[in-house]
Amino acid sequence: MQFSNSYFVDFSDGDLILIDTGTPGAYEKIISYLKSLGKSTNEIKVIALTHSDTDHSGSAKKIRDLSGSKIAIHELDAPRVSGKKSIKEVHSLMGNIMLGIFNAFNRFETFEADIIFKDCDSLSKLKVIHVPGHTEGSVCFYLPGVALFSGDTLRTSGGKVMLPPSYLNFDNILLRNSLKKLINLEFTELYPGHGKPIIRDADRAVRELVERLH
Repeated sequence: MQFSNSYFVDFSDGDLILIDTGTPGAYEKIISYLKSLGKSTNEIKVIALTHSDTDHSGSAKKIRDLSGSKIAIHELDAPRVSGKKSIKEVHSLMGNIMLGIFNAFNRFETFEADIIFKDCDSLSKLKVIHVPGHTEGSVCFYLPGVALFSGDTLRTSGGKVMLPPSYLNFDNILLRNSLKKLINLEFTELYPGHGKPIIRDADRAVRELVERLH
């Protein structure tokens, strides 16, 4: 178990996608888990990042170096992982204090992404849904009719779907408005960046949250 969630999505056509990579030291657990599945690092084709935050992109470069895979990220968050912009931007004192402490213990190695995507693009069978708010380039990856990988746009606790803490978001109003994109999607399973997955009626739980917020 690591600070944030990472997911392998293995398609029947041979496309093995890793969604998010945890903190800079998380690559060892991720690779160990992959090997426990009887797979090797060179089977990873794409590292798909839901956003640029260090606890989700921190091991991306290391895993790319080990696997020869390609890193994919939204065009608005690409400058943050490359070092052209600060890795994280929030507008609250508490958020900046917490980020300062977190980054002091997690040294981030910048990198240039190989694939820059935008809203409605696809990575294999995953559809990109741009949901800015937590960061400018936050996305969900949607496997139609099956699953939603929400990154930090949505998290879970005690079986409930919720928003990330407001002090860690780039723009809270923008985040709430972005959620409207999810309300008509059909999926059974929700795989959040933090918290346990919901594997039954997840779309209904997300829809109810969005309706409460609006």
